[in-house]
Amino acid sequence: MNPSVSLYLDILRIAAALTVFLSHVGHGHLVGGVLWRFTYWGHEAVIVFFVLSGYVIAYCADQREKELASYVSARLSRLYSIILPVVAITLMLDLIGGQINPSVYEKSIDRTLPAWFTYSASLLMLNQSWSLGTHFGSNGAYWSIPYEFWYYFIFGAATYLKGYRRIIGIAIGSLAAGPNILILFPFWLLGALSYRIQSHTVSMIPIGRWLLFLGAALLPLLMLAVDNGQMKAHSPIQIDGWLWNLIVAACTSVTIILLPPAYNPPTASALANRARKWIQHLADSTFALYLLHLPVLGFISAVISENRGVFAKVAYLTFPIVVAVTLGHRMERLKRPMRRWLDRPLGKLCTKHRRLCSVPTEEVS
Repeated sequence: MNPSVSLYLDILRIAAALTVFLSHVGHGHLVGGVLWRFTYWGHEAVIVFFVLSGYVIAYCADQREKELASYVSARLSRLYSIILPVVAITLMLDLIGGQINPSVYEKSIDRTLPAWFTYSASLLMLNQSWSLGTHFGSNGAYWSIPYEFWYYFIFGAATYLKGYRRIIGIAIGSLAAGPNILILFPFWLLGALSYRIQSHTVSMIPIGRWLLFLGAALLPLLMLAVDNGQMKAHSPIQIDGWLWNLIVAACTSVTIILLPPAYNPPTASALANRARKWIQHLADSTFALYLLHLPVLGFISAVISENRGVFAKVAYLTFPIVVAVTLGHRMERLKRPMRRWLDRPLGKLCTKHRRLCSVPTEEVS
């Protein structure tokens, strides 16, 4: 991947993850309303994640994963290397926090369904299918993960399968996902489309690229500033509505496509290279931050109870990030052994059914 694009994607990942985190910390009962504006930006940050995901998966399918087996093992190891530890950590924090202060978890944990069902459905990526709409424990942020999973599934079926198998694969993924998940699929596909058309913008003059890039980057921020969270019910383009999400996704997509080349590793200074490594290090922790911050925030609330002093505010703002950065890279290390473990059965399956799992070069290039 082009170094400039890779760096920009890392920065977007960090910004989106921090925005989701701050949108939850910004509720008045946690830090006294200091960060209340962020509460209007959390959903937009998830839409940005969808676009980034579509771009990266399209790149991987084109450049790295030439067969269905490698695609499946890469996607599953990427997801479950983080999800499985997060499930265990969420369960532990919820159990301990619930013993200390059960009232903290009255709204964050779905009590309408048995815990075994919410955890099982979440692990099977079915917790948001159709009208289910649940999550495991206090981890409400998990809602978007099944969306990602079924987008991977449908995109993989469309890219790697052929003939009637492709149609069946897309149909299975669509039926398992349900309409609530599919309605946001176009935003993910915008990311994949960004990768496809990016190479056709190289001839654009630099000033034109910069102007369009800045315009696309600033438009959603300006619209949010004008709305200011006060006119949600009366805005022509309702904030968090489908059309608004499309604007956010399209602007994100445009910035990726038109990103002006500005990073050259061979000539970069030592300081620039060090900064790049730190950005990548933080970007690698964003998935962990996204999935761990709510259980950690709930646990802190249970432990400090009614204490809303400076220490509590500092704890809310720092502990989830420290936990994510500390544990995120340890979780990431599980990805490679998990992928090797998955490659064996999937490789044998594809060897046995070569016509099913291989993809002609022209279909993925």
